[in-house]
Amino acid sequence: MSETIRSFVAIELPEHVIALLRGVQQDLSGNKFRVRWVQPDNIHLTLKFLGNIDSNDIDGIGAAMSNTIQGCGPITLYAEGVGVFPSVKRARIIWMGLSGHVQRLSEIQRKLEKNLAAIGFPEENRSFKAHLTIGRFKSAVNPKVIEPIVHKYSTLRSEEFTLNQFVLFKSELTPSGPVYSALQRVVF
Repeated sequence: MSETIRSFVAIELPEHVIALLRGVQQDLSGNKFRVRWVQPDNIHLTLKFLGNIDSNDIDGIGAAMSNTIQGCGPITLYAEGVGVFPSVKRARIIWMGLSGHVQRLSEIQRKLEKNLAAIGFPEENRSFKAHLTIGRFKSAVNPKVIEPIVHKYSTLRSEEFTLNQFVLFKSELTPSGPVYSALQRVVF
């Protein structure tokens, strides 16, 4: 019997990047804005949010992931700078950016979108922006508070890290926050 699973495809981060993100969150938590911080161990690079899937679709999604990385070597990236979505004037999400082989990463993400569309998952209308969400603002924030933060962290940069696998995650929403568990891994 099949079950419905809330899921997404993402890339896990190495511990040194998670530690850097944790430090940024701790530093920013002293500010006067209200933020719901993402648990550092839950921060990942989302490539495709699938929503609710049927458990019978897991193997097909895994095949689409495998097809996406055929002939693709590992990708080198680093976390760099802090920004907000959608804009400084209407900040809703605070994130850390990614640099390095982001063009290759974007190409792989587009290929993943197409491969998943071929098995029935609609393509995203928005363009992919590689970022790591570290928090969500609970209320409006004065742009004069956000601008110095973005400037302060503009040169912050992690050590390089290599992406070498995709993970299909199950996301269980709980009162204390989401719990993620790997359903399938595909190594480059």
